[in-house]
Amino acid sequence: MIRFPTSLLCLFLLFSPSLQAAKKKMFSSEQEAKQYLLYHYNRGVDEYNHLNWRNACDEFERVVRFFPEDKIAAQASFYLGVSYFERGELDFANCEFSAYLQTSEQPEYFEETLQYKFCIAEKLKYGKRRPFTVRYLPKWMTGQDLSLQIYDEIIAAVPNHPLAIQSLFHKALLLQKMREYRASIEAYQLFIRRFPKNELTPQSYLNISQAYYQLSQLEFQNPDLLALADVNVKKFAESFPRDCKVAQAAHYSSLIKEVYAKGLCSVGQFYERTHHPDAAAIYYQSAIEDYPTTKVAAYCRCRMNQLNYSDEERAKAAPLDEEQRPTGPIVLDPQKMYEPTQLPLNDFD
Repeated sequence: MIRFPTSLLCLFLLFSPSLQAAKKKMFSSEQEAKQYLLYHYNRGVDEYNHLNWRNACDEFERVVRFFPEDKIAAQASFYLGVSYFERGELDFANCEFSAYLQTSEQPEYFEETLQYKFCIAEKLKYGKRRPFTVRYLPKWMTGQDLSLQIYDEIIAAVPNHPLAIQSLFHKALLLQKMREYRASIEAYQLFIRRFPKNELTPQSYLNISQAYYQLSQLEFQNPDLLALADVNVKKFAESFPRDCKVAQAAHYSSLIKEVYAKGLCSVGQFYERTHHPDAAAIYYQSAIEDYPTTKVAAYCRCRMNQLNYSDEERAKAAPLDEEQRPTGPIVLDPQKMYEPTQLPLNDFD
């Protein structure tokens, strides 16, 4: 006997033409459909006003499901989104708010909808959501990607609105938290260009310096990062010369130097542990010359003293004696190179 899988059966019934036809033909007349719509909409509003969010969701879902193109259904989408938001179903709430904006020609609650979507993005930054927006699956999927999507929607919908300012800044913060440092730097720089006099602009300059420092720990010995960090501090000082955060941004540039000097010093320590003092001295000297003001450079000077390297020896290698210098090319005799040597009589000779 062939068994038909239960999951496939559910999918077949869900998308079967007969069920779709049943949805469309469940009402015998237009008058009956209108009564059904008003009855469940009014019940949903009553449950909404009494803060019974689960019952309100049930009623508004019936309205939205069977009358997706009706004007009342557009209003029901907004109330359904609020009900989902109050229940903590943030991804479902976001879907309903998006549907409300798409189906309404002139949304009455346009600004309120954007505020709800911004709150959803803020909550999902540190929370979980249901995968694939399936109601019966557990909340284990991160909501950071959805937060970034909502921020972009708000920025595109109202470019100069205060919500757009907050969305762009919090998008950059989230990207930095996700370790997408280059993308976060671009977002901060876009914020600075669009809102140069905003109260969050100094913090954006500071966060850019911090992102360069974090990126320097991943991209070892990238000289561009230090140069870009210095340029950012210079622009910061020119735009906000009296801001106390300028000194903090400059401190991040000095930390980048410490990171790069530490990288050179670590290589020198490796060669010193493997008994190659000449090679170790080269890296110690590079750290001293490239980053002389760092704490690591002071440590490298101590190591150079321990290796008994004088200033002249650190500046250049000691020249060879005249007797050691080759006077011309060395001529090798192939026959002598491959002549067999006399073997020892025993292993102790």
